[in-house]
Formats: sequence, C-alpha cells, structure tokens
Amino acid sequence: MTPITRRARTRRWGWITTIADQGLVSASSFIVLIAITRSVAPAEVGRYALIYATLMIAGSIQAALVFTPHSVLSIGHDTHHFLSNQFVTLTGLLGLQLAIFVPVLSFGLELNRDVIVPACLVLVLLQGHELTRTAFLAELRPAVTLRLDLCTHLPRIGVLVIAAAAGELTLARALWIIAASLLVWPLFAQPHRLRPSGLVRHVAQSWRFGRWLLIESLAYVVSTQAYLYAVKALLDLESVAGLAASQNLLNAVNVIFMGVVAFVLPLSRATLLERGFDAWRNLLARAVVLVTGALFALVACIALFSRELLALFYGAQYAQYAPLLLGLALPLTLQGANSLAAAAFQTAERPEIGLVAKVAGGIFALAWAYPGITAFGIWGAVIGIGATPVVWIITYATFLKRGALSETGVMSRVQARMPA
Repeated sequence: MTPITRRARTRRWGWITTIADQGLVSASSFIVLIAITRSVAPAEVGRYALIYATLMIAGSIQAALVFTPHSVLSIGHDTHHFLSNQFVTLTGLLGLQLAIFVPVLSFGLELNRDVIVPACLVLVLLQGHELTRTAFLAELRPAVTLRLDLCTHLPRIGVLVIAAAAGELTLARALWIIAASLLVWPLFAQPHRLRPSGLVRHVAQSWRFGRWLLIESLAYVVSTQAYLYAVKALLDLESVAGLAASQNLLNAVNVIFMGVVAFVLPLSRATLLERGFDAWRNLLARAVVLVTGALFALVACIALFSRELLALFYGAQYAQYAPLLLGLALPLTLQGANSLAAAAFQTAERPEIGLVAKVAGGIFALAWAYPGITAFGIWGAVIGIGATPVVWIITYATFLKRGALSETGVMSRVQARMPA
C-alpha cells in the first residue's frame, strides 16, 4: 500500500464527515426557505431570496481572497499567525462590503431598518463562521467543523420551524434567528490564537493566490445569481419567489454530486500519481457515468411530481411554478459532468480552464439576462440559468478537443512536480 493510499484510507471517516457536514448545511438552507415561504407573502420571499443572493456574492469574494487561500497556503506555516492575519484581512473586507451592502438593501431592495440591521449581522457573523470552519478543515479536523455546524444549524432550524408553525415568523424575525444561530462560532474560534504579524506580506501573498479565484467566483455568481436581480428589476418580487423556490428545491440535489466530487478530487489525484493516466481517466469516466445516472433519475422524479413537490414544501400557491422547476431541472443533469470535468483539469494542473468556463458563463448571463427576460418573461431567466451549464460543458469540451488532457501533457506536468 502506497503512502498516498494509506493516508486516504486512514482519513476515510474524514471524507464521510465532510460530506455529512455539507449535507447538513444544504438541508438547513432548504428548510429555512421552506419555513419562510410558508410564513410570509411571496413578495417577502422574493426579498429574502435577493438578500441571500447578495450574501452569497459577498461570501464568494471572501472565499476567493480569504478562505480558499487559507485552505492551501496555511499548510506548513505557523497556523496561529496565519489565522490571525486572515482574521484581520477578513475584518477589513467586511468593512468594505458593509459599505456596499447597506445601500443595496436600502435603495436597491427598498428594505427598512428592521430588516437591514439583522441582515448586516448575518453578513458579519456568517463570514466569521466560515473562517472558523475553513481553519478546522485546513487542519484536517472535520469532526470539529461538523460539531460547529450542528450547534449552528440545528437550533436555527428548530426555532424557525417553531416560529413558522406558530404563525409568528416574519422576514425580519427569520434574519434575527439566523444571526442568533451564528453567535455560536466564537465559542469555537479560539481567540487566544490571534497573533497577527507580517500582515502586508501576508495580504500580498493571498492576493496573488486568490485574484484569479476572485474572477472565477464572481463570474460563477453572476451566471447563477444575477437572474434573480434581473427578474426583480424587470418583472416582480413574486416571480423572484417562484424562481428562488424552484432553485432551492434543486439545490438539495446538489449534495449528491458535491459530495462525490469532494471525494473524487483527492482520489483522482492520488490515482494519477500512483497508477498513471489510464487509471485516472477511467476513474473519472466511471464517476461521470455514476453521477449523471443518479441526476437523471432524480430529474425524472422531479418531472413526474413537480407540482406535488412544490405544493408540499412551499404551499399550494407555488404549484403554478412546476413548469419552471422542470425547465431548471433538465440542465441539472450536466452538473455532475461539469464538476468532474473541473476536477479533471484541476488534478491535471490546468485549473485556469475552469476560470475560462466560468467567465464564459458569466459573459453569457450578462448578455442574455435583459433581452431574454424582456422577451420571454420569467422563462427568459429559466433559459439563461439552464444554458449556463451548457456553456461550461462546451468550454470544457473545446479544451479537451484541443488536447488539454492529452496523456503526454498531463504526465509531463505531473512528473515535473515529482521529487527527483
């Protein structure tokens, strides 16, 4: 048994724990929207969806410049100093984001102070929570991350469900409950570890690493979240609610391929190093078949029971969005292949191809959103969202056709990294 395989086996439970944690986080987002949808008017659901999308955009910036650099660059360094510098960097970025976030909520979404204050608290506390999660994962302590998320999400779900059942849940109260649930992260954050040093050099290093990730992540959120803002601007908040409910239901499916990809990424890299190109290619091909088959089966179930699923989770008035759900579900079958293609390029040390794919999707979204929604209404947004994974897979296929993953190219890059 090789060292890589031995490490993979000893950390098997770590991967299972990580996948379980991802499932918990995804289930929490799913249940939160259900509770809100069943408690407030569709226009308020639309506002919540736009607030959540804005939080995701802010989070993608932090992920590119703070969280992902920490996951990679902190390895082999003094973790106390590294985490301290990341915390200071995060605080500075949060100040800039709040300066933008408040006007967006106040003027862009026309929200009052009762909603803006808890939304800002969620933004701040959520980023602290994510840095703590990232730090524990970088230290290969997924069990601690799972405990942190259990202490965060289970109380959140419980209080929201109780408030919704009692008929006392409003948009503002939902945001206060989410903010309160995030207050648990300081108990895990170990503030005694915070000893910043060499901050300027540290920020420069993280920027050099994360600037391309920032472009990729922003392109990704544009191609996935921008349609909610376009629908709000060109149509109405009720349409935003229907679109968000349909997307939220499908996000529950994402746990399947996200969990598989999280496991396949290190496994495929180990396979390439240990067993060579053919075994690596066969592993990825089998994974694509497995994930795509599972997604096809799930999409078929959604197609058969789309009205019933929407009515069951969100209420009878959302059954009218069943055609939208089906339109969004069909392209979902490409998501597994796209994610595994990205994993293939990453393990072959060609991560820039993922950047090109995401930028292509973002450009398409910006070009399509206004004319598409103006011409086709809400279906313009569905067409745009559905076309995004098609744009990605065409981009990946183009690079494959040009030999980006040829055996000679892949093995030469891998061997160049191997110690003499």
